[in-house]
Amino acid sequence: MTATPDLSLARATSSASPCPRTLVGAVFTLALVSLCASAAVAAEPPGKVSRPEGKSAVARPDGASTPKAAAAPKAAAAPVAAAATPAAKPAAVAAPSSAPANWRTGRAAWDGFYIQLGVGYGSLSGEDGPQIPDASNGTKTILLSSAPQARYDGAVTTNRGDGLGANLTFGYNIMGYVSMALDLAWQGSFGAKTDTAGIGVPSLTLGIHPLRFWRADLDYDVRLYGGYGVFEINYYYENQLQSDVEGKSWTGTSVPLGLAFTYRIPKSVFVVGLDVRYVMSTYDTWIYNFDDDIKSDLPEATTTSRVVSKLLLAWHF
Repeated sequence: MTATPDLSLARATSSASPCPRTLVGAVFTLALVSLCASAAVAAEPPGKVSRPEGKSAVARPDGASTPKAAAAPKAAAAPVAAAATPAAKPAAVAAPSSAPANWRTGRAAWDGFYIQLGVGYGSLSGEDGPQIPDASNGTKTILLSSAPQARYDGAVTTNRGDGLGANLTFGYNIMGYVSMALDLAWQGSFGAKTDTAGIGVPSLTLGIHPLRFWRADLDYDVRLYGGYGVFEINYYYENQLQSDVEGKSWTGTSVPLGLAFTYRIPKSVFVVGLDVRYVMSTYDTWIYNFDDDIKSDLPEATTTSRVVSKLLLAWHF
């Protein structure tokens, strides 16, 4: 008797063990679904997730969405907004400026450098015909003593140089109390050659400002000063000792003494004022001819004086 195989057991065994082809298809399908889901999530804007109609959700770091409580939508959304927006940097606090609003605050009203221009009139008190030795250069001598007195008085004189007065001053004021300056001064007259004369001198001056001892913030100032003129020249032209008009001059030093009143124009660096100066001049050389160096060296110096009044315009900085 031939045994008949049990086909029901074989079918059962076959159905319990799936076919390898079927497993591969299932795995491939699952991978495709996962890839599509990942692409959809990546395509959505940050912070936005798909959610059912009528419900709101908040994106979580793991990509899942959590329903947002309806009672406090704004409060729940605040952390998301804070996370999505970088923290704003604290506003820089401006450091207080060390420069005062008024650039002169903390300084005396007249402290610092200044440049001053003065224009006015100077009157000279000199002498006609002071007695001096004959002029010579060692090889040529001009006999002044042999000239007629009238001609001599017209040729040898310290009484020339009245007229326009001007000065340019460069100075520095120390805290309003004391000032030092280099003063370039000139005064004289113009016209015909025989009427042309002038005096020029550079001087070093030192001044004191008495009002500063009272107050430091005044808009006006008084300067009392004195100085020394290191080289003064008094020049003029004459034709008494020769037929042609030729220049003559005195050289020496001088001592200026003065009083200056100045007023600062409000809210500016400009100053206006008045200066009155008295100058004592001492001459020790009379020059007959510059080109030939013919001159007379005085055994005793001759002196003159002058008064110069000027209006001032200055720039303090």
